[in-house]
This record gives sequence, structure tokens and C-alpha cells, in this order.
Amino acid sequence: MKEALQLREQGELLNAIALLQQLIHTYPEQDPLLYYELASNYDRLGEEKTAIPYYHQAIEQGLAGEERWKAFVQLGSSYRAIGDYEKANHVIQQGLEEFPNHGALRVFYAITAYNQGKMKDAMTVLLDLLLHFTNDPTILQYQKALQFYCEHIDETWTS
Repeated sequence: MKEALQLREQGELLNAIALLQQLIHTYPEQDPLLYYELASNYDRLGEEKTAIPYYHQAIEQGLAGEERWKAFVQLGSSYRAIGDYEKANHVIQQGLEEFPNHGALRVFYAITAYNQGKMKDAMTVLLDLLLHFTNDPTILQYQKALQFYCEHIDETWTS
């Protein structure tokens, strides 16, 4: 595994993929991290369709730790990249069930919501993230108003 990671860092993705495939074939316990790393390498090559089943395998086999939330992000992003917004949304929602306040998952949810024509959902999630993570004093000055708009984005008022 360590050698495969070094190969990836050196930009030798095809060699890393070959090594990971060999490891998966050699070790019947099939460590979910091997599947995750294999999927990530295919993803880096722009081969999202090939990466998708390996992400699923990693998640289903109990991938844990930081790689688990990354697998949800990357799997959802791969589905989104190939235009399957419904599956992208489903995967990201699964990730959000496990990691409800995860910033990257919420951003990818907003992107997918946008792709599905759910502009209100996309905008309110991004506004909420902005308000929680910004240190920009010019934005924070309007925090109360922006939070209000998160909840009332479609409303207008006339005098």
C-alpha cells in the first residue's frame, strides 16, 4: 500500500493502479482502503465510471476514518461528473447522514442541487456555509440579514 501511495504521489497513476489491483487480488480479506485508493487513482485519471464501483466497494466493506467521508464526496462527485445527478445526490445524502455538518459534503450537495435545478436548496446551503466559515468582516457585518435570507430566500416585501 505504501508503495502504491508513493507511486501516486510521483504521478505514476497507472503503476499505482496495477499495484493496487494486484494487492486486491492477492489478499482475500480485501481491505476497503485498497478499493478506496484504487478508485481515487482512477478518479485522478478522469476515469470516473471506472472509479465508481470501487468507491462503492470501499464504503460497503466498512471504510473508516477520514477516507470514509472522502469516499462519499468523491463518489458523489464522480456521479455528478458523469451527469447522474440523482445518484450523486443519493450518495451525498448518505454521507450527510453519517457526517451531518461536514463542509465538503454540504458544498457538493449544493453543487448537485444546482445541477438538479434546486436553486433555493443550493443557495441556502452555500449561504449557511459562508456564514459559518467566513472571517470576512464585511460579510459578518450583515450576518443577521444573511441568516434571515437563508430562511426566506424566495420572499419579497413591498411597502
